[in-house]
Amino acid sequence: MASWVAKQTALRNITNVDWWYCPDADAAAVAEQLKTRLGGRVLFDIHEAFDKGVIDRWFGGRAPLLVKWLVRRRIAQICRRADVVTGVNQTVLKGYGSRNGDVVVTRLCAPSFFSKGYGTPPEAPTGKMRVMHGKASAGVGTEQVLDGLEALRPEVMRGIEITLIRMPGYEKTFSVDFRKRVEAFRKNGQVDLVEPVPHMRMPALMASHNVGLIAAQRDFGVVALPNRLFEYMAAGLAIVAPSYSKEIVPIIENEKIGLLVDFEKPAEITGALEWLAAHPHEVAAMGQRARQAFLTTYNWDKEFEKLLQTMRAVESSVAV
Repeated sequence: MASWVAKQTALRNITNVDWWYCPDADAAAVAEQLKTRLGGRVLFDIHEAFDKGVIDRWFGGRAPLLVKWLVRRRIAQICRRADVVTGVNQTVLKGYGSRNGDVVVTRLCAPSFFSKGYGTPPEAPTGKMRVMHGKASAGVGTEQVLDGLEALRPEVMRGIEITLIRMPGYEKTFSVDFRKRVEAFRKNGQVDLVEPVPHMRMPALMASHNVGLIAAQRDFGVVALPNRLFEYMAAGLAIVAPSYSKEIVPIIENEKIGLLVDFEKPAEITGALEWLAAHPHEVAAMGQRARQAFLTTYNWDKEFEKLLQTMRAVESSVAV
């Protein structure tokens, strides 16, 4: 009861609302009711496909089809009532049948400081090609990446180091055998297992690398457009990404900034690592093109300007 009273008191103190920013469906549904009392417009920001990723996590990957259909239908209704709907990519937005004219893709591009290094990079092993994998997680292909690394010819393996970030729960996520395998790679210099770092320190860490991996499996990788892609680009890394990603593939191909492989097939990962090790000049050129593409197109300032223009257009049409 105290919580309900506090919320009602807070609502009475809200005045002069221009926009209600809603980062999830529940907030958007409430905001659509509030705007009839308090004014303003509703901006519904869709970060992922609620009827797929979110529901699957709640149900342990076994969500009933009826539940998914009901969630998709409800969110489509919320989208139709919102003044502006934005989403991380077109694939996510398409599933909810949003109206044309007030829908805009706002990709989760990196902030500009990622392109400036922001700090002193860690000292990199002399002569080694450093490959950033990111957080060690069963859902982002860590085991498949290690399978690919293990199949390298010894002379190639000695020239590559893959960075894994030990996230909270690492010991519970992976088996003892897997952790022993990582430790063996670490002792031989093929894996650098680092502790989590604040987001502001990631540019410096990335700056000491040559290549960035996006190793997502199909259950996530088909529709994903992670901000890590743009962080890699800002840091000037060549990128190895899933060949089945609807959103990432066009960027990699159009900008010529990396390789595309099936991250569910370790043999293809091995092939990509072999190619990278044999073509250091091409890797450097891909990284330079990636950074230039970030500066001219794939940065947060550009993305936010698109959203801001859409919001201004909605305001103008209502005013008229």
